[in-house]
Amino acid sequence: MEKVNVRFTLNSSSGKISFSALNEIENEEIAAALTDKLLSWEMRVKEAAINNMIKNEFGEEQAKSIKVKITKEN
Repeated sequence: MEKVNVRFTLNSSSGKISFSALNEIENEEIAAALTDKLLSWEMRVKEAAINNMIKNEFGEEQAKSIKVKITKEN
């Protein structure tokens, strides 16, 4: 699999902020908020992927009876 590079660009009151890793963000509050958003997004994507796999594997009718919920590990 090819490596994918992701670059983030945010508009802030002091101008645009660009970074490719969360540890490049000096403002801890912004870094924490982005970490939470990305974790939430990742969980939704994983849940959707699992639901899609179940639907493809077992069929739509049986998939309706299977509930998947991904939760954050503490």
